[in-house]
Amino acid sequence: MATGLVIHISSGKDKHTEVLTEERIRIGKGDDCEVRLRSSALPGSAPINEPVLELTRSNGYYKVTALHSAFPFTHNGKPLQAESPIEDGDEVALQGSELAFQFFPIRSLPAVIQPDRKSTRL
Repeated sequence: MATGLVIHISSGKDKHTEVLTEERIRIGKGDDCEVRLRSSALPGSAPINEPVLELTRSNGYYKVTALHSAFPFTHNGKPLQAESPIEDGDEVALQGSELAFQFFPIRSLPAVIQPDRKSTRL
């Protein structure tokens, strides 16, 4: 069950990592997007205020809930479909550009067991 999502974003030599815990993650150029892209990362005809990709956490897992039809995204090399689940290490790329996202869901961490600090040497 995912409690968040690590997103590695690359566009040519530019690389960036985001760690997000929102239920809904919108990716695009608009001010309301959780992951904001520079205009140069998308083709010139990209809508300014609409997200190009949206992910939603449901039942502890992220999935693609919306994608802008003007952009040919691939998911691990195949055409991206709405409702596609996001698994550990998945890549979503924009065909004809250098823009790519790699996703790593954050799982709940196991309980930490403190080591016994009392040790006796014989």
